[in-house]
Amino acid sequence: NTTAVANSVNGSYLCCYPGGDGKIHTLSDTGEFSSFTPSPDGTNYDIQSVAYGNGVYMAASRDCILRSTDCENWTVVKQRDSSVNNNHMTKVVYGDGAFLVCGESSRYITSDNGVTWTEGKTASYMDCVAFGEGKFLLSSSIHSGTLLVDAVTFATTWVDYSESMGDLAYWNNQFVGVKNS
Repeated sequence: NTTAVANSVNGSYLCCYPGGDGKIHTLSDTGEFSSFTPSPDGTNYDIQSVAYGNGVYMAASRDCILRSTDCENWTVVKQRDSSVNNNHMTKVVYGDGAFLVCGESSRYITSDNGVTWTEGKTASYMDCVAFGEGKFLLSSSIHSGTLLVDAVTFATTWVDYSESMGDLAYWNNQFVGVKNS
């Protein structure tokens, strides 16, 4: 399953395959495929998702977040807090000048530059995220409820919802969720 696609500055698209080879795959606007391992030290980081915004590429793995400004040289900018059970970082999204990373825990982190991160907490495990209309929408694939996070102020609003979501997107001026079966 391809779980993340990010449009980059040069017109190519980045995608990754969680649990796969740890590489980021690119598709250029001319239809050419290539792939690379975003690793400063040769480690396979099992990349789960990628995002691009404001001249910065971000890649989320289960154990760390990587950052690049040229898609060639990568730096680990945040390690998983191993003292927190199941605190894996699996989804990264960009919107309105900010990145948001969430995963298999009740925590999420935000950054405007991909270097300095601020932690937020939710009432529940949040592993799905989408951006639209100035807000990040977080949801869970195993619990009900969603959280709206303002992309500028990072103010949060809890929204009761009776279903868990397998994934989220923003399309046609609305958030769209795919329900788990």
